[in-house]
Formats: sequence, C-alpha cells, structure tokens
Amino acid sequence: MVSLTEGATPVQEAVNLETELLSMGDLDTGRYKAIIVQDPENKRNLKGFFNMTLVKYNFQDTNRDTYPMAIPNLIQYLNDYTNIRARIEGQKIELSDRELFSAPFIYMTGYDAVVSLSETEIENLGEYLRNGGFLFVDDIAPNLDKDGNIGGEEANPQRGLKGTAFDQQMRAVLKRALGSEAKFQRIPKNHELFHAFYDFNDGPPLGGATGGNVTDLEGIYIRGRLAVVFSDLNLSWYWGEKNVSGRERGLQFGVNLIAYALTQPGGIANISEYTAE
Repeated sequence: MVSLTEGATPVQEAVNLETELLSMGDLDTGRYKAIIVQDPENKRNLKGFFNMTLVKYNFQDTNRDTYPMAIPNLIQYLNDYTNIRARIEGQKIELSDRELFSAPFIYMTGYDAVVSLSETEIENLGEYLRNGGFLFVDDIAPNLDKDGNIGGEEANPQRGLKGTAFDQQMRAVLKRALGSEAKFQRIPKNHELFHAFYDFNDGPPLGGATGGNVTDLEGIYIRGRLAVVFSDLNLSWYWGEKNVSGRERGLQFGVNLIAYALTQPGGIANISEYTAE
C-alpha cells in the first residue's frame, strides 16, 4: 500500500508511484499479488490491482462448502465500483503451496466439510499470518431445502451460530497454527474495518445469518495488526446469490474487507515489501 504524501521515499521513487506515471498494469507482472495507491485525503480514492486467493482443502465440497459465484461476483463489483483492478485467475491454492506467502488476502469457507489439514498446511498458515498475511474465514450455509438438497422452494440459509462443525474446526486450526496468539476478540463497530471504503455504522450485514445468535465479527490480532477476520455470519451469501435482500450492502462490505486488508500497516500489500531490483 502506498500513501500519496509529500517527500517520496526511495522505494516510492523506485516504483515511480508518487507522480503516478507508472501504470498499475506495468507492476502486475506476477511478482506481487496486490499493490494499492491510497489517497490520504479520500479513503475511496484507491488505485491498484489485487489478485484474490481462495484456499481449497481436502474434503471440501464446492457446492456445499463454498458459494461458487461468491468470488467472481465480488471481484466484478470491485472492478465496477472502485479503481482497484481485481482478478481471480489461477488463484485457488492449498495451504501447502509456497505461493501462499505472496497472497495479501486469503479466503476460506465451509459448511459441513471435514477440515483436514496437514502439519505443513498448519505451519504454513501460522507463518503466513505472522508475516503480514490476512485471512477471512466465513462459516456459510448454502441454500438447502428441508431434505438437505441445494435450492428448492423452501431453501433458506441458517447461520449466525457459534459451535457449528466448521466454526469449531476452524477455531481449532487457528489455535494450532498460532498457539497463544490465537485470541479471538469481538471486532467493535467503530473499528476501521467498518469504514475502510463504505461506512457500516451498525456493524456487519446480518441478512445471511437469520435465526442465529451471533451479530458480530471476531478477529485475531498479531502484534497489533488484524490478521484474521472470523465470521459466523454467512457474509458470502450476499456475494454468491444474486436475488437476495440487501445484496448491495453485502458486496460493499466485501469491498471493505479487501480495502482494509490491503491498506493496513504491516500487511503483505504494504509498499515496504516492494523494492526495485
């Protein structure tokens, strides 16, 4: 992330961003997964590119443990309503892949999957998060009818509950990966996350968590940096389903997640990570 301020640093001069004479496309060579230029006078004046990464894992059912269209729809919204050029091509990886360490934002979802990760995957996740990575975890609920089939007239997402299978498994994964650093904290409504691009004065959208008892997001902080946003609120529902109430606000909150992750100090997308060769 680059802030456009007076007195460019050597790194800023090296990539020639202060004068914006260098196109973001020129930097998108595959070496970096995101570079963002931020105007300190206008939080919505973000410019750059972002390659989104979906984590896949064993025993994950694409149709039950993900919303297949969630990322494409969110990426399309980013491209349509911000100056961040986003894409997902080739960005589905396993935690054992060393490409993980150049991804500024990773995304994991599940419904009733068995989250079976190897020791290498657990260790990589911990190392990734300690070294500037950002993880968004969403406990989702596909549109299932009364017989457990996807879709149907009586389909209705039910989430917003602590203690589901995916919730428990992912909390255990993060505790194994981070040890004593895995302290889950409620993210207050005045947190910068809720104002990173769009304003959410009342906290996160709750339409995907009907019938639940959870109304807040949780986070894990590492050395003061928000490294994990943990959701039991089925936020991906807004991104993956087109005809749902409040979808626009749900997509806007997705933009906030990405904007916050890419601009907070200490993250992988921070300009201090990028030096000229």
